Amino acid sequence: MSNPMIEAKKIQDVISRIIGVQFEITNIEENRPNSLIHPLWYMSCLEITQASKIPYVNSLWREGGEIWVESLTIDNSSQLIELTYGEEAAARSSDLGFESEEFQLELHRDYPIVFQKIQRYKSIANQVSERRKVQLELKKEGAEGIVDFTFVAKIMDTDDKSLENKLRANVEALKEAYQQATLS
Repeated sequence: MSNPMIEAKKIQDVISRIIGVQFEITNIEENRPNSLIHPLWYMSCLEITQASKIPYVNSLWREGGEIWVESLTIDNSSQLIELTYGEEAAARSSDLGFESEEFQLELHRDYPIVFQKIQRYKSIANQVSERRKVQLELKKEGAEGIVDFTFVAKIMDTDDKSLENKLRANVEALKEAYQQATLS
């Protein structure tokens, strides 16, 4: 579609019909001021009582040629380390950037249980993607030492005819992945 807001409105209608919850087109800076994404449009479920019913779909946006669908946070690096290894360990890990090789090595060496849990989330995304024939990823976003993990679905090559089917397939995949990740 050539007009981003017309596309956003259409997707808003379709996703609300699929899930049964109202999504609002909003300004990303108001909801995620430190976000690394730069979308043409952004929408989310702002009503907390509705959002808690559908944690596997929290927001949608278009960036580049793809539509992204994101779950609520499934975990947080600082909380994982603190719950497993204690407050002091979480404080020590907060100085490193999550994407840095140093942090990855430290995580694997010093926090193997947390490292394994993150690897499990990646595995869930890969397995569900393969089984459902969609593109799911484990998304990491955050500041130094505190990283939120979500599942995201990437939808490409969407036209009016395939939009609802592709959204439905990706929502079902996100639901499956989210449930697997949060049941243990």
